[in-house]
Amino acid sequence: MRSFSLFLSTLLEPYTSFAEMKTGKGGPAAGTGSGLLALLAGVLSLLLAGILIVEERGATARKLFSGFGTTLIFLALLSLVFKGALFHLFASIWGKRGRAEDLLRFMLFSYLPFIFLVPAAAFLSAAGLGGLYALVFLAALGYSYKMEVSALRAVYGLPTRRAVLVFLVPLLLQLLFLFIFLLGVLSTIAGLLLGGSGLL
Repeated sequence: MRSFSLFLSTLLEPYTSFAEMKTGKGGPAAGTGSGLLALLAGVLSLLLAGILIVEERGATARKLFSGFGTTLIFLALLSLVFKGALFHLFASIWGKRGRAEDLLRFMLFSYLPFIFLVPAAAFLSAAGLGGLYALVFLAALGYSYKMEVSALRAVYGLPTRRAVLVFLVPLLLQLLFLFIFLLGVLSTIAGLLLGGSGLL
């Protein structure tokens, strides 16, 4: 019951909830166990909602808890740690002090908006409106990003504008690295198809 009220307050007022957890009002480990539960629920909701939308006739539990599901949970944790490290680095560069442990603990809650994907996917699938699922997913993703910005504000005491900048710089770096990686892959494929060693 305590986790449910923590989830609800974090969803409704992320900044206030994170600020209270930082000062210890929610208990010393208020965010850790509940945050891990939020991450697990969010990732499993992503999986189940995707299965509901993609599959025409439901999904089996075996498919849900396949190796892909386990991999997705691992990748979510890895992504969280990587993003948290970059956020901490850029917030520290701008001279704000904060604990990386608090940031990671609060960022676990950013997976909470994804729990709404399952009922949305079930409704859209039943109504034959599966094409609208992308909009629901983007709304959940946007709110998840808002929660991460709130975590940055609470941990480092950043104003909203600067917290958004700290959030965007690592995101843009990730997109740049992804672009370079895809360019390398395409160059290799083109080189193999053209009989050379690559375009670059």
